[in-house]
Amino acid sequence: MTILLFLIISCIVDIYLDSYIEQGGFIMRYQQLTAKDWNSTARQILDAAYELFSEKGYNKVTTRDIARKADVNLGLITYYFSSKANIGAIVMMNLNDKLYKQAFEVDLPEIGSAEKLYIYTALLWRYIDENLFHFILEYSAACSSSVRISSTFMELSWEVIKEYNLPVTPAENEVYASALKGAELTLVQKRNSQELNITYEDISNLVLSNYYYNIGLSDKTILSVIKTSEKILNTL
Repeated sequence: MTILLFLIISCIVDIYLDSYIEQGGFIMRYQQLTAKDWNSTARQILDAAYELFSEKGYNKVTTRDIARKADVNLGLITYYFSSKANIGAIVMMNLNDKLYKQAFEVDLPEIGSAEKLYIYTALLWRYIDENLFHFILEYSAACSSSVRISSTFMELSWEVIKEYNLPVTPAENEVYASALKGAELTLVQKRNSQELNITYEDISNLVLSNYYYNIGLSDKTILSVIKTSEKILNTL
């Protein structure tokens, strides 16, 4: 089962890598979303969207609902974000940032950066599974091609690269991280549609194992990171 899932995720990563190369890479997509300066109005829209998505899920919320909740003109939704899918992607990215930072407050023993990234990611998905299941269920089905990387994840992943002195450039790391998040979203969708009988922690295990392999960690090191991380997670 584990080998089959690893092969599935490797294929997904290859697909996403090809997609990013063909479209000019992750930076191009990211710049499209952040080209405009987000002022208080844009943040107000995102806050309103988060509240509605948390309450109703993704599918039942319209851009008109978001505009009404944010008390802004409907045209401002299009001006800042173009579509509900983009809003959902940014809400998900911001949620990742927020939950990673909340996870930082968990008292952990002295461990390496790879273990910290693994544990924080597992805690993030544990929270989402318990509190935002309907949003993730519907968002992953509707927006499987919308991949956004939280800045906190990128900072944590870069700590891993520096600790192990890996020959990976920031641009290469963005591609690997983007492929990871694309594969993660696809596996979440397959889990939620019951195509795969796996937990969110299984998904974290698979995508991070593949990411660590891509940036250059050895199989022995990856195994050690997972065993140490899972031992700590069982106490949290």
